[in-house]
Amino acid sequence: MRKIESVVRELKEELKSGKEKMEAMEEKVESLESTVAELNERLTAATERQAETSAETGEERFDAGATEGARGSTWSLRSGTSMRSMRSGRSRARSGNSWGSGASDAFSGREVSLMKKMLYDKDRAERACNIVVKGLAEHMVELERLIGKKDEVKDWVEKLIEEKLGTEVKVETARIGGGRSRVDRVVIAKLRSEEEKRKVMKNKSKLRGTNIYIEHDLSYEEKRKQKEIKRWCMEKQRKGWNIRIGIGRVAIDGQWIRWEEEDRLKEIEAEDNKRQEKVTKQLEWMRENRKENRSVVTEGEIGGEKVDGEENFE
Repeated sequence: MRKIESVVRELKEELKSGKEKMEAMEEKVESLESTVAELNERLTAATERQAETSAETGEERFDAGATEGARGSTWSLRSGTSMRSMRSGRSRARSGNSWGSGASDAFSGREVSLMKKMLYDKDRAERACNIVVKGLAEHMVELERLIGKKDEVKDWVEKLIEEKLGTEVKVETARIGGGRSRVDRVVIAKLRSEEEKRKVMKNKSKLRGTNIYIEHDLSYEEKRKQKEIKRWCMEKQRKGWNIRIGIGRVAIDGQWIRWEEEDRLKEIEAEDNKRQEKVTKQLEWMRENRKENRSVVTEGEIGGEKVDGEENFE
């Protein structure tokens, strides 16, 4: 009987967690829909301007067929209708010298890139004040009682930060996120301002010696980039580089460089390779010199005794 009650209790907790996740997803969907609507308006306006230009000049400025391979697909977030299903409109656009009725649905590679950038920037802006609190296994019983109670989760995060870091902050929103298991649950909190977040990140070193740690709330793309940066930095640290890891950047000898600045990083790598080659050559020369000194023994005095062609160790 107790086992059944335990299973039922766990199922209820999972349902609460699932409901919270659905609410978070709904908020994200609404945000993305507003962004897509804005993009559609801008693209429609651009298409109308293009049609006017084509009518005046008698030529088509953009070749829809030339960009076919570069196009991605987009869709209505609620209906799931793929833009690829509108190929007939694209065909009409290609058949004449002006844009057809389906042309507004045809996104070029540049437009898709613009959409991705806008979504990325919007997502990054939304996460700017967010922190992720991990390593909360010892607080798991307390946290599970707070699942679905957003205001109480906010108070809990504020109290935790004040007790552990000695910093007072105002939490705007907070939720308990699921991990691979119950003990892997995390808390995602949105602070009132980026200034407050900077204070938290500056003082998080006070958590050393505990199992709790605080991270930035990164998107999937940013997490992928950070893994790449970490691998690169670990390789350079093994070579003796003075290097630190930041979010999307690295500090080499105290100088911060953005990860996107590949040319500068390559220049530094090339300079380091030259130094390494020079050191290697010097070491090889020293080894060869030692070998010659050991193999060639000239007549002379060793330890006050006259020797002839061999060392006397007696």
